[in-house]
Amino acid sequence: MKMKFIYVLLGALLLGSQMSLSAQNNDNREKKQRPTQEQMVQMQTNQMVKTLMLDDATAAKFTPVYEKYLNELRECRMMNRKPRAEKAQGAEANAKREGQRPSMTDAEIAAMLKNQFAQSRKMLDIREKYYNEFSKILSQKQIMKIYQQEKSNANKFKKEFDRRKKGRKPNIITSLELDPVIMEQRNIDLQAKYKEIEKNEVRCEEIQCEDAEYLIVAFGSCARIAMKAIEIAREQGIKVGLLRPITLWPFPYDEIELLSHHIKGILVLELNAGQMIEDVRLAVQNNIKIVHSGRMGGIVPDPDEVVDDLKEKLMK
Repeated sequence: MKMKFIYVLLGALLLGSQMSLSAQNNDNREKKQRPTQEQMVQMQTNQMVKTLMLDDATAAKFTPVYEKYLNELRECRMMNRKPRAEKAQGAEANAKREGQRPSMTDAEIAAMLKNQFAQSRKMLDIREKYYNEFSKILSQKQIMKIYQQEKSNANKFKKEFDRRKKGRKPNIITSLELDPVIMEQRNIDLQAKYKEIEKNEVRCEEIQCEDAEYLIVAFGSCARIAMKAIEIAREQGIKVGLLRPITLWPFPYDEIELLSHHIKGILVLELNAGQMIEDVRLAVQNNIKIVHSGRMGGIVPDPDEVVDDLKEKLMK
């Protein structure tokens, strides 16, 4: 009997602790998922300050006014909302189960419309009141941007509400945080991640660079053209090699910089007006001559054209 009593007691204690832990987890989840009204107002205000690109002095004046504006708007929107009944009764309950709206009397419809008219008037009064307050702090263009942003947010909210109403789970991919402290930390973390990638993920290929006096830097289809151009140039006694970046980011700055100490110049072969050449210049820091060769797309460079550019642009 004693052993049974002990087992029952232990089971009750274990069950109680699990229920307590479950309730605590639910509370924490609820707190995490649902920010308070004050937090929502603060996040909306921070977002608007960023949207308007206010300086610190203007933001200090604008923030308390905009927070009051948001709170008064919310109170106005809540005017005609009724608290949810725990259970609908009678015909109303039947109508809800059948997916229909319960019928309203003429008096109820009249009262509802009058309340909506009163709410609209009050909403307009609030907007006009705070328009005058905003005019003391902001330009008219900035005030217009406030109303445009509010309309955009309302449209996004409606789309999200409609989508969730259909039973689909949200699929949000973003790095944006409304809290500036969290956003800054996110950016710091990303910068650390980028540095780690730049340190470990650079890939490139060096072809006939051991005795090269000139270097061609090219990637993609231009690298294949450059290989044939190198073959033609070496047959003519021109010692030229190829560095082919496999990753354009991270870019092989260190590899190009090392090669630049042993060559006379670099020809950057691209199928555009000249983009990668800027990265090559950053790598070399203008210690040697760097020229561009290539076409704009549509027509690809010919290997003989590349050799001619090598002679005329780089070797002269």
